[in-house]
Amino acid sequence: MPDITISSIDGEWMPPPESLCFNREYTYQTREVTRGISHLVFNDLVNIIPLISPLVGCSIQVTQDAGISVNYSHPDGISCTHFRYKPVRTIRSFTCRRGYRIPEGAPGQSTCQSNGRRGQSWSSPMPTCEKILCPPIAIQNGRVRYTLDARLILTLEQNTTATFTCNNGYYKSHHNSSSCDLGIWTNEPPRCIEEPCSESSIDFGYWEAVYNTPESAPGSGYRLGGTIATFNCLQYGYATDVQQTCRLGSWDGQRPFCRKIPCEGEILNNGRVEYSSDRVEHGTDRSYICDDGFTLRGNGTSTCDAGQWTRELPECVEDPCSENELDGNGWDLRYRPHAQDGYFKSPGTIATLECPHGYENSGEKICQRGSWRGNRLSCNKNPCSEDDIGVGQWRVEYNRDSVERGTRPHGTTATFVCTERGHRTSDTKQCLTGQWRGDAPTCTKRSCDSTDLPYGDVNEDERTVQVIPLRELVGTLTRTGDIFVSSVLKATSIEVHAI
Repeated sequence: MPDITISSIDGEWMPPPESLCFNREYTYQTREVTRGISHLVFNDLVNIIPLISPLVGCSIQVTQDAGISVNYSHPDGISCTHFRYKPVRTIRSFTCRRGYRIPEGAPGQSTCQSNGRRGQSWSSPMPTCEKILCPPIAIQNGRVRYTLDARLILTLEQNTTATFTCNNGYYKSHHNSSSCDLGIWTNEPPRCIEEPCSESSIDFGYWEAVYNTPESAPGSGYRLGGTIATFNCLQYGYATDVQQTCRLGSWDGQRPFCRKIPCEGEILNNGRVEYSSDRVEHGTDRSYICDDGFTLRGNGTSTCDAGQWTRELPECVEDPCSENELDGNGWDLRYRPHAQDGYFKSPGTIATLECPHGYENSGEKICQRGSWRGNRLSCNKNPCSEDDIGVGQWRVEYNRDSVERGTRPHGTTATFVCTERGHRTSDTKQCLTGQWRGDAPTCTKRSCDSTDLPYGDVNEDERTVQVIPLRELVGTLTRTGDIFVSSVLKATSIEVHAI
């Protein structure tokens, strides 16, 4: 392959070195020749591409971004001697140093392209590398501290270190620290675990502890945080409701105290319960007393034994009633709601009299607490209804007040008064065992006796009085019984009406 030599004459290279581009890496050597002429000899060149001007090509950009590096290449393997320009079709590739990355959407390379008369330019601008950050860490019941730089600028970038500590009463499950590398923490953060409690630190007495969780490790004698300890009293009939909880390495709660186990109080319907002591607890006896009119059915006493009564609660049963306590006054007795045989009647039974026809039952008694309670039993003759008296041209007058509205008691007499003027009746009716006895009333006209009037005549058919002319009626014309009585008349005529 030929060597290419350029010479410097009077300080100027001919041709200028920056005007040459080569298709491979080149080497050169400087040779000093006589008369002050220097020569640059480029060795083993296959192809030489001269540049018309040193400004022909895309300029090399100088960036202040310390995180980015640029590599240039040409598809034909061409490289140029000029350090400020790259020929058309040169490709520049961008890479970011560790801990940085090209932003999403930004190109990873650009190409030197010809724009005609407007010259040459890169197809896309040079990107700016951004830092790769790690997410913040949070641990429960603990805290995280980062290296000083990260705390100051509030960014968790490459090589940031996180140190973990747990709160008092907690311990770390594993790693003490972690480092940020390419956006990922090298170690997972630990868990802050509540410190366990020693079984031997529980106060002991007349009880034994029972735990709701297993040991933190078999045979260790420790219980995990949150474990609840309950206590069983060793003496029969005694118990305690105290609990202790393992919190932050120690047992939290009151010291157990064993007390007698209480029994629940019960209510005896229709009676009362009496206890042998004020506190109803293990060993307490109770007895039962029924109210008057009730009889105890079941055991009369019971004892509290470790929270349970030795016998079931009895019941107070209402006493029945004796038939002999009822006075029927000679009438037959009947019972409801149903017929009952036997000498005694059950509570709630109602007793009344069996009255004959024409008589009405009055009063009833009910069996309550062994006694008959209620109104006096009696059979009374039935009253009569006013509606049964009949309707006509009369009004009725009764000699007794009504028992209920519209009825009259036995023995009442009904007298009839005709409502039409000049009519009368002498009929009456009497109430006997619920019925009105007597004839139906009949209203008839009343009659008047003949009478002589001075200075006139009486026409009985027309019921008028004719008097002598030029006379006047003095006084009044009245009737006493069926007789007209008149004072001196001074009138031509007068009409007489029956009263």
